[in-house]
Amino acid sequence: MEQLVGGQRELREYAEQIGTPCEVEDPVKVRVGLGLAAALRARDLWTVADTSEAVGLDSLWFAERLAGDQLAPMAAMAAVAARTSRLRFGSSALILPGRDPVRLAKELATIDELSGGRLIPVFGLVAPGSGDRELLRVPEGAAGRWADEALAVMRRLWAGERVDHSGEFFTYTGLRVGPRTTDSPPMDVWTGGHSAAAVSRAGRLADGWLPSFVPPQQYAGLARQVIAAAGDAGRAWDIGHFGMVVPYVPRGSEVAAERPLAVLARRVRDAEVEDVVVTDPDRLLEQLSRYVEAGASKFVALPVVAPADWVEEITWLQESVALPLRGLSLPG
Repeated sequence: MEQLVGGQRELREYAEQIGTPCEVEDPVKVRVGLGLAAALRARDLWTVADTSEAVGLDSLWFAERLAGDQLAPMAAMAAVAARTSRLRFGSSALILPGRDPVRLAKELATIDELSGGRLIPVFGLVAPGSGDRELLRVPEGAAGRWADEALAVMRRLWAGERVDHSGEFFTYTGLRVGPRTTDSPPMDVWTGGHSAAAVSRAGRLADGWLPSFVPPQQYAGLARQVIAAAGDAGRAWDIGHFGMVVPYVPRGSEVAAERPLAVLARRVRDAEVEDVVVTDPDRLLEQLSRYVEAGASKFVALPVVAPADWVEEITWLQESVALPLRGLSLPG
């Protein structure tokens, strides 16, 4: 029997009311992965990957900052694909404006194929204040249109189509890109962001939505907008494909986290930083549960600084947060 969790029943009912076709995973699985941004150093990647695979953590996620010092997501995801056999991994999020969609589609398809289908690409624009905007060489005000056009092209390529396309930024005739085996379905493609344009993009072009800096009390309303955008585009939406990136302070790292928290506070709009960043790790399970009640079921727990011990932190995250939430997926 179909089993929904938290606020997903309300979201499904809303989809039915407005006529958006609604797909439902049975049962919907609550999953928790680990986000890796500036907190991760290259020397720790193997420890993080090995431990995450060993304890049963769902996934690893790599943020992108062109002007930052963190690992490049494409290279890091390829490394994780080779190092692990079960662990899923993705980008949260990969910057799309300024990239050539054909080259990007081929690189991501290669990583997905080599990993046995474990890649989940998440795309976004540019993080405010990151310094990346000046490096993109995208016409002023065109980043969103570039992302929309590039994403539409890549989706067609991953579906195995031979693409004829003439748009604002790209023109192709009879283009086809592999690798793709005949028995592998196209990758699920997710997008981030929570602006009106980002929410619309998720519903029109993506398979899932993974925003950040959205308070739990605002989440369900934005999720409904995603569903409405999908319906307007004549698309179905999977009710289990609502996610959330949740920054948190690792255990014993309160002092080290003070500066990163100040930086994050400048990015928060229309909310208090405590509404979107968990400053007490003992409250992480509680915060994720609030998002479940709002309709989310896929999470990226993002340490704002490196923990004192990656092995202990990942083990704690799996045992104290991921497993209790996974229990919501079980019948009974």
